[in-house]
Amino acid sequence: MRLDPAQHAVVSLPSGASGVVVGPPGSGKTTVIVERVVALIEAGVPPEEVLVLTPTRQSATELRDRLALAVRIATPGPLARSLAAFAYQIVRAHAVHSGAEPPQLLTGPDEDRIVQDLLDGDADDEVEAASLGGTAFGNAVHAVLETADAGAWRR
Repeated sequence: MRLDPAQHAVVSLPSGASGVVVGPPGSGKTTVIVERVVALIEAGVPPEEVLVLTPTRQSATELRDRLALAVRIATPGPLARSLAAFAYQIVRAHAVHSGAEPPQLLTGPDEDRIVQDLLDGDADDEVEAASLGGTAFGNAVHAVLETADAGAWRR
């Protein structure tokens, strides 16, 4: 694909420049990004200093594949990542650097189990509240108001 003047301008930006490529489907966004990365690496920018962020894991995977074919060199890590993966990398690196336990990613089934446990607990709370003549939320509000009233009278 030949680049139009605007696309060529993006690909030709100085190596220290960063930017956002936007456009409708089929407008050449991915081609511009791939060409930009190839131009940076050919200009001597180390691959570990290049990062392309994408909105989804699927788009990051597709872009990584295209970039790998285009740059034709081994890279120390992926050139494209989803925003969520990049954020996780930052949080994890900070935890490791500070000596804290690094966060763990949850799988889809793990997330489903946790949500189900929360829903089951909420349902149990509602059953218990109903046996006491109310709802869990109503009982919680009542308890807070009683505590607030008791505290106000003590002052």
